[in-house]
Amino acid sequence: MAIAAVTVHFGEMKRNVATDYMTNIVMCPGHLVNTWKREIENRAPRSEAIIVKDFDHLLSIMPLINGEKRHSHLWLILSKETAKFGYDKRPGVIWRENRRIPGTLTGEHGVFCCPECGQPLYYCTYEGRGRYRRETKHYLKETAFRQPSVKNNNLRCTNTVRKWNQNTSSYEWKECGCDLWVPSTKETLWDGQEGHENRWIKLGKAGWIQKQHVQRVYDRIVAQENQTNDDATLLAALNDEINGEGALQKAPRKYPIAKYIRRYLKGKINYFLADECHELKAKDSLQGESFGDLIYTAKHVLALTGTLLNGYASGIYYILFRMFAKKMLKEGYEFNNGAEFSKDYGVTKQSQWYEMGRNGRLGDSSGSSTVKELPGISPIVFTKFLLENAAFISLDDIAEALPGYEEIPVPLDMPDDLRTAYQNLEEAVHNGLRLASKSSKVLSQMIQLLSVYPDQPYDQPCVYDPETGDVLVVPDEISSTNRVKEDALLDIVSRKVDSGEKVLVYYTWTHRTDVASRVPQYLIDNGFSVAVLDNKVKPADRENWIQKKVSEGVQVLFCNPKLVETGLTLLDFTTIVYYQMGYNLYTMRQASRRSWRINQNHDVQVYFLYYRGTVQEQALSLMATKLQAAMAIEGKFSEEGLNAMSNNEDILTQIASSVTEGIKNTVDVQVFQKNQIKSHKEIIEEKRLTEIEHSIIIPYDLTTVKTKKKKKSALDYGFSAGNPETMAIMKKLMGFS
Repeated sequence: MAIAAVTVHFGEMKRNVATDYMTNIVMCPGHLVNTWKREIENRAPRSEAIIVKDFDHLLSIMPLINGEKRHSHLWLILSKETAKFGYDKRPGVIWRENRRIPGTLTGEHGVFCCPECGQPLYYCTYEGRGRYRRETKHYLKETAFRQPSVKNNNLRCTNTVRKWNQNTSSYEWKECGCDLWVPSTKETLWDGQEGHENRWIKLGKAGWIQKQHVQRVYDRIVAQENQTNDDATLLAALNDEINGEGALQKAPRKYPIAKYIRRYLKGKINYFLADECHELKAKDSLQGESFGDLIYTAKHVLALTGTLLNGYASGIYYILFRMFAKKMLKEGYEFNNGAEFSKDYGVTKQSQWYEMGRNGRLGDSSGSSTVKELPGISPIVFTKFLLENAAFISLDDIAEALPGYEEIPVPLDMPDDLRTAYQNLEEAVHNGLRLASKSSKVLSQMIQLLSVYPDQPYDQPCVYDPETGDVLVVPDEISSTNRVKEDALLDIVSRKVDSGEKVLVYYTWTHRTDVASRVPQYLIDNGFSVAVLDNKVKPADRENWIQKKVSEGVQVLFCNPKLVETGLTLLDFTTIVYYQMGYNLYTMRQASRRSWRINQNHDVQVYFLYYRGTVQEQALSLMATKLQAAMAIEGKFSEEGLNAMSNNEDILTQIASSVTEGIKNTVDVQVFQKNQIKSHKEIIEEKRLTEIEHSIIIPYDLTTVKTKKKKKSALDYGFSAGNPETMAIMKKLMGFS
């Protein structure tokens, strides 16, 4: 399945090709740059493809890009990682030590101020309702600019200032809007004031802080009675800085390639192709910004993806806004207002906590309200935003004689000792989820533990409450149990290898289980040639690495599906086995089709191994139904898909609810059968049998058949004098020898 946001005029393209040579840009994942270069040079006539390695490389080929005597089309291939590389940003605010904080009775001093309007910076919280609603201003102190944060309002200055309006020839009160984050260079690491102590430093993951505030913040946190996890992280980073062991300061990076292209090559780029554009859906990611810059640069844009939706309305919002900004603005949306789009075309849940008054009525709110987006997207998105701009194309639309594709769930029973230990763990998690139902961190830890425990019932960490530090769940240790799933994998591998096939095995929980080392060794001990692909292999080298292993005779390849989920074509591996599954629908949809591609000559089978009565079974069941829902917006409607769309909970929350309520989801084999794709040979055979079946009609004579309404020609019933099987049936029915 692929979506193409099309603004291409093919007639114009042909005219340009006849009179001039084009300059085009392709942005794709890093492991696909060599694939794009090879395919362009092999299939596009009079084309030269260059993989842009870095900024200096781009500058070196600028004469070729601007050259007027070029005799071929030029394709610049950028990995999305290369396109985004640019400078880091640090806070650009000014600390005023002697500035009194407004509204404080104690005369408290010291606050960050806007470098443009000079006013103190703050964010607001609200309490109460109606006329009793009260606003409280919180001024930005020493640690307010550790990370960019919408909640802390530290991105832009929201103070009002008087500005001159030339149209009305008068002053008006407007929002300052000054950007509070600036490029981090050697010249801009100071906040504009005198002194080395005003230098900004970055404490690793703890974020930015001014040198002069390190000791003050350290003393304040140490004096606190209760410290949160965030306080502990910051305290450790401050302690390292005080003792001279702070994080190394990275050198400022160069100007981003995508921004340079936007500034100096606008109007010179004919086509921009964005491969796997669903990976560019984030609002504030540098890759997403590069995507927007290159869209602005090119005359025509073609965005490609095999998985348009992840089930949430926000998953498509920023892609739409970057590609069709005028349309989105016309609809009344702003770039920073994705929440409104989710309310209009998605599903959201707003929660507010109140104190109960003595009279039984609601009192003041006990905290700020929270809005959570749930899975679900309105089909109106398709008709309003995609219908005129998208083409949904599946493999069978562009290729004939495709092989068959089949998904096969394989349920397994746990051995007795593991089943007992898992039931004890499930009971502990059941109680723990009730105690910590509002903590998403605890929920995630517990569900992950239930997912990985059957595959490795030992060396699993306990689950702690992040707020109190209390131990919630302690898993039992079982090291000698029989691994039923390993035996099932061995059986599949044995059958497939004996028939001359190769097997691709996916495992998900890389850092929670030893699948990447134990299971491959188990197959090696049984005489199979095995290789393990990990993230040590650079993305650009993965395709060549796999081909090298295949040429060396590897029969089984192990890897995390995220390493190969986009773009790679693995035709040699006609059997795929999910030894473990995660909860990412994007990854499952992409990784399952790595072998079922154009030029594949063999049927492809995908096996899902799971233990009955465990979270693994619930996850697989929910993933299958959510897949049906995601495909519904792409035009593949089914009853199961529409039912799944009505369930507006994410998979992790559904699993947690099932565990808490004791619900057991079972895998519906029929759901997987609906995803089965028959091979071209099977389709031809069914068509032939259907013709024969329709031919078995007692006719009035050889040329006509009498019906109640009218006489129909024998040809209307599929009779053909050139079909010997049909004629044989006819002769038999008519009594001829």
